[in-house]
Amino acid sequence: YFAQLASVTEVALAFLPPTLEQVRNVWTQMQNTEMITKDDMAAVCTSHDIQIGVLEKVMRLGNFLTDLVDPKEVLCLLLTTVGDSLMSVLDTFFKVFG
Repeated sequence: YFAQLASVTEVALAFLPPTLEQVRNVWTQMQNTEMITKDDMAAVCTSHDIQIGVLEKVMRLGNFLTDLVDPKEVLCLLLTTVGDSLMSVLDTFFKVFG
């Protein structure tokens, strides 16, 4: 797990993490969706200006085995890119999911 985490979290200037507001906007749109295809999830995220490169890294980290994903899982992984410590990541969870 940690080797996989290290391989997909390499810092690159081309991949900016999403803002809290971007993730919150995706959640607002997706909160009643239980499952969605990866492509549709990518379309929703990019429509809120979340970079496709970050989303691709999150999808690899999530190691989703089917084309269907739970948007909450994807958003949780995206939120881990927003904070710089465990406490700030947990804080973002509450700010997004309530």
